[in-house]
Amino acid sequence: MKDIYIILSATNGHMGKFIRKITNTPYNHLSFSFHEDLHEVLSFARYYYSTPFYGGFIHESKERYDHANIKLYKISIDDNSYENIQHFITEMEEHPHDYYYHTLNALLSPLHKSINIKNAYTCLSFINAILQQSNLTFSFNDVQELMNHLQPYVVFEGTLDTFKLPADLTYIKFIPFHQIIILSFKQNYRILESLIKKIS
Repeated sequence: MKDIYIILSATNGHMGKFIRKITNTPYNHLSFSFHEDLHEVLSFARYYYSTPFYGGFIHESKERYDHANIKLYKISIDDNSYENIQHFITEMEEHPHDYYYHTLNALLSPLHKSINIKNAYTCLSFINAILQQSNLTFSFNDVQELMNHLQPYVVFEGTLDTFKLPADLTYIKFIPFHQIIILSFKQNYRILESLIKKIS
């Protein structure tokens, strides 16, 4: 048996606070790690602080959290499940530009609706996809359902400051407004294009 770690966090940005308010849950973001000290944390999210509609598969840094409160879950899974998850993550590591943030599902999440598009994830669907690679049998549609399922696995509640999450100042670098518009348009055009193909 091997352990994996799921992190729920209450990020301090305006978007995070808005999501928690409309979903009435204490956490708005989900992440994953293979490591107890969280020196490597993975998720789907915006690439930069100033680009809420441009994102994808990321290695998270402490700049994203700013003393955020978290809930950490430790889950033991069989070796085969662990290898499946490693393979799933490795594919994203090796081809990061083939994966992108599912802005549409993020906007639909308060309505508990979603549209499956290949290689497009929110942080919630990313964690769901990871757990589907394991021997765990439950599924979930929102953060509260996940919390209910994972309650027996809680190992920590508090701020992320006590862990070894690395620093990465590129998250907070200045992005010109016109570039934000271009990057966001290009990525979300891919989502709309995939959606049109799916329904046509």
